[in-house]
Amino acid sequence: MVKEINEISGTMSKGTKLEDPLSQIVRVLNGHLTQLQWIDQNAAALQAKVSAAQKTGNNLGSQYGATETDAAESFYRSYVARR
Repeated sequence: MVKEINEISGTMSKGTKLEDPLSQIVRVLNGHLTQLQWIDQNAAALQAKVSAAQKTGNNLGSQYGATETDAAESFYRSYVARR
Protein backbone atom coordinates (compact mmCIF):
# COMPACT_ATOMS: atom_id res chain seq x y z
CA MET A 1 0.00 0.00 0.00
CA VAL A 2 2.84 2.40 0.83
CA LYS A 3 4.46 1.59 -2.49
CA GLU A 4 1.23 2.40 -4.34
CA ILE A 5 0.87 5.71 -2.53
CA ASN A 6 4.46 6.64 -3.36
CA GLU A 7 3.91 5.77 -7.03
CA ILE A 8 0.79 7.93 -7.19
CA SER A 9 2.62 10.72 -5.40
CA GLY A 10 5.46 10.49 -7.91
CA THR A 11 3.14 10.75 -10.90
CA MET A 12 1.27 13.63 -9.32
CA SER A 13 4.42 15.59 -8.58
CA LYS A 14 5.53 15.49 -12.20
CA GLY A 15 2.64 17.54 -13.49
CA THR A 16 1.50 19.63 -10.52
CA LYS A 17 2.57 22.91 -9.07
CA LEU A 18 3.83 23.20 -5.50
CA GLU A 19 0.87 25.42 -4.62
CA ASP A 20 -1.64 22.73 -5.58
CA PRO A 21 -3.62 21.80 -2.43
CA LEU A 22 -3.50 18.10 -3.27
CA SER A 23 0.28 18.09 -3.59
CA GLN A 24 0.53 19.92 -0.27
CA ILE A 25 -1.62 17.25 1.35
CA VAL A 26 0.54 14.51 -0.18
CA ARG A 27 3.71 16.14 1.20
CA VAL A 28 2.19 16.40 4.67
CA LEU A 29 1.00 12.80 4.59
CA ASN A 30 4.41 11.61 3.38
CA GLY A 31 5.99 13.43 6.31
CA HIS A 32 3.55 11.80 8.70
CA LEU A 33 4.21 8.38 7.19
CA THR A 34 7.95 8.82 7.64
CA GLN A 35 7.51 9.81 11.27
CA LEU A 36 5.15 6.92 11.98
CA GLN A 37 7.61 4.46 10.47
CA TRP A 38 10.37 5.88 12.67
CA ILE A 39 8.14 5.56 15.75
CA ASP A 40 7.28 1.97 14.85
CA GLN A 41 10.92 0.97 14.44
CA ASN A 42 12.04 2.64 17.64
CA ALA A 43 9.08 1.32 19.63
CA ALA A 44 10.08 -2.22 18.70
CA ALA A 45 13.68 -1.53 19.74
CA LEU A 46 12.51 -0.01 23.03
CA GLN A 47 10.27 -3.00 23.72
CA ALA A 48 13.23 -5.33 23.21
CA LYS A 49 15.31 -3.28 25.67
CA VAL A 50 12.52 -3.27 28.25
CA SER A 51 12.10 -7.04 27.95
CA ALA A 52 15.84 -7.55 28.37
CA ALA A 53 15.89 -5.29 31.43
CA GLN A 54 12.95 -7.14 32.98
CA LYS A 55 14.64 -10.46 32.36
CA THR A 56 17.87 -9.17 33.92
CA GLY A 57 15.96 -7.83 36.91
CA ASN A 58 14.20 -11.15 37.45
CA ASN A 59 17.51 -13.00 37.22
CA LEU A 60 19.15 -10.68 39.75
CA GLY A 61 16.30 -11.18 42.19
CA SER A 62 16.52 -14.95 41.99
CA GLN A 63 20.31 -14.90 42.39
CA TYR A 64 20.08 -13.07 45.71
CA GLY A 65 17.32 -15.18 47.18
CA ALA A 66 14.43 -12.83 46.52
CA THR A 67 11.11 -14.63 46.59
CA GLU A 68 8.97 -11.74 45.45
CA THR A 69 8.39 -11.25 41.75
CA ASP A 70 7.17 -7.67 41.95
CA ALA A 71 10.05 -5.21 42.30
CA ALA A 72 7.78 -2.45 43.62
CA GLU A 73 6.45 -4.74 46.36
CA SER A 74 9.99 -5.73 47.30
CA PHE A 75 11.06 -2.09 47.51
CA TYR A 76 8.02 -1.21 49.62
CA ARG A 77 8.71 -4.03 52.07
CA SER A 78 12.35 -3.01 52.47
CA TYR A 79 11.36 0.64 52.91
CA VAL A 80 8.71 -0.11 55.54
CA ALA A 81 11.06 -2.42 57.41
CA ARG A 82 13.55 0.42 57.88
CA ARG A 83 11.00 2.69 59.57
